[in-house]
Amino acid sequence: MVIGKSKLILCMLSGIVGMAYTISLFLFNPESNSFFPKCPFYLITHLQCPACGSQRALYSLFHGEIAKAFSYNQFLVVSLPYLAIIIFSTFHHNNFAVRLRQVFQNKYAVNMYVVLFFAWWIIRNF
Repeated sequence: MVIGKSKLILCMLSGIVGMAYTISLFLFNPESNSFFPKCPFYLITHLQCPACGSQRALYSLFHGEIAKAFSYNQFLVVSLPYLAIIIFSTFHHNNFAVRLRQVFQNKYAVNMYVVLFFAWWIIRNF
């Protein structure tokens, strides 16, 4: 499989930015450092979006504080295994990955995830 030069550069740049963000999230607590972005939806509406608390939850997970991470964003913590399976099966092409894609990336599984995502958005604000 041949990847175009511009796609390769974009993938490498995305990987570098992602790693830099992950390292900074590991090293610096989002609660005590103002350079992490605040949620614009929350700032405008004072309602939590589905991702509110994700930075704090990931910081807590990186430091082994699962209960604390769960208190910040339950949906993220519960979704991580599903998201890890999606990422794994997308970038691997063996029979196991193909089977994972059939189970976890079919339209029913994806639709269920989207429904749960929006249900979480509503439930966490009441």
